[in-house]
Amino acid sequence: NGVKLICVTLKSTTAFANAKWQDARRLLNFGFAQYHTFTFSELYDMLNLTVPISGASKDDASGGIVRLNALINRSAVYEVTTHVDNAETLLQSFKDNLTIEYTHDFKAPVEVGTVMGRLTFAPEDGEVVTAVLVSDRDVSAAPVAPADFVGSLLRRVPQWVYIALGFLLLFLLLLI
Repeated sequence: NGVKLICVTLKSTTAFANAKWQDARRLLNFGFAQYHTFTFSELYDMLNLTVPISGASKDDASGGIVRLNALINRSAVYEVTTHVDNAETLLQSFKDNLTIEYTHDFKAPVEVGTVMGRLTFAPEDGEVVTAVLVSDRDVSAAPVAPADFVGSLLRRVPQWVYIALGFLLLFLLLLI
């Protein structure tokens, strides 16, 4: 995966003929274990992208928080190999090259698999990766209380209707 190591064994034990090769194998295994190849999916999972859903039921186990899963649109492959100590730097670079556009309002109810947005990842060296962001679970809406229902209906009426009703009442009072 693009990692090259050189192993030098000086003064390796001479207890048996292949001791220097065992030491070299151990050193190389240790060296290669210090590197990890991260895929797009692994880096995205490390972000743990969640969004709050308003109007969620009080019984919702996660408090209305939904995790967004990324479904890659095309067969773009993104892999990068780095030292394990550089994982945070790599994640920050991943975030910097990521563009997220939300296309759905975050109001309950939400069904599992609802498309909530789009993601574009444009690495400095590599192919652009696009994906859709979908909700990982259902979120049911909180029940609407009758008083809240009337209030919500009244808030939806345009202001010009109230003005027209006011003039109509004023006209009726003048007639009486």
